Amino acid sequence: MRLAWTRAGFEPKTPLFLKQAHSGTVVQVPNGHLPSHAPGGDAIITDSKRAFLVICVADCLPVLFFDPLNKLVAGAHAGWKGSLLGIVPAVVQKLVCLGSRPEQVRIWMGPSIRACCYEVDVERAVLFPRKDDSKRCIDLVSFNLKSLVAAGVRKESVFIDLRCTACSREALPSYRREGKKAGRIFACLALG
Repeated sequence: MRLAWTRAGFEPKTPLFLKQAHSGTVVQVPNGHLPSHAPGGDAIITDSKRAFLVICVADCLPVLFFDPLNKLVAGAHAGWKGSLLGIVPAVVQKLVCLGSRPEQVRIWMGPSIRACCYEVDVERAVLFPRKDDSKRCIDLVSFNLKSLVAAGVRKESVFIDLRCTACSREALPSYRREGKKAGRIFACLALG
């Protein structure tokens, strides 16, 4: 991963991975305290300029956060479980505890499986708000966008990649489409 990062033209930094477990756990990595192993959790926050965050997904929603005033970056892995557990607003709450104001945070939501392809069983579908005509489809982007706005983030500060990992014409990895052999999207972010 480090080699791909530097080949893309970025200065060498240490990758910060998580042992993602579809949880609501937010991990903070303060500057100067880079872990020797991947901590367990589904979101990570740092102020380190020596590291870059890596969120791995194959259909789940990658969410990256940037506070330009307090020089903080964060990343979250938001699948259906993590979304219900509030992983995305939990990152905003943790950023606020570190001095951020929600209205100053910039957010990117990456490619993920969209409602057009994310049909689930009834037990899971009833846990998410949906339109009457949407069968049993989950919309992770809309669900998490509403939670961000409720946490005080300005809707205009959220940038959404509209591509669906399951049906996009581009070769995006999709666990739903490819099963266990699916590749992964690596959503990365670092401070300059």
